[in-house]
Parts: sequence; structure tokens; C-alpha cells
Amino acid sequence: MEQFTPTDLYYLITFKCNERCTKCNHWKMNYIEDIQSHLVSRLFDSITSLKNFCIVGGEPLIKKDDILYLSEKLIIKRYELQ
Repeated sequence: MEQFTPTDLYYLITFKCNERCTKCNHWKMNYIEDIQSHLVSRLFDSITSLKNFCIVGGEPLIKKDDILYLSEKLIIKRYELQ
């Protein structure tokens, strides 16, 4: 069986949104708790073929600290792979 080696990862960091857009009622929704960043970082450790990483979500910048943490982790990993 061939091993699956993804090159792209889209991470939905949060469903939460602090905007109150009139065209969207996403901010009114109650969603499950967000995945903790250290668990996502473990996923990064297991993927050696990752080339592109995209953070998406309701309003991703609500989780600025997590974005910085994951970015640093990815930068370190990229240098380790080279």
C-alpha cells in the first residue's frame, strides 16, 4: 500500500467570528471547541511532505497566538528538512 504524503494542508483554526456582518449570521452560531494548537503541531511533525499550509476559519485572527505558534513551528520544521 502506498503511503499518503499530503503537500497541502488547510487548517480551520476556529469557527468563531467577532465581526457582525449583516450578510452573514456566522457569529450567532455556537460551535464546538477549537482544536488545540499543540495537537495540530503533532500532525505537522508526522507530515514530512508538507509544502503549503493555509489557515482558514470564521475569523482566524481571533487566534493570533496559535497562528504565531504554528508559524514558528513550521519555520523550524522547514529548516530541519533542508
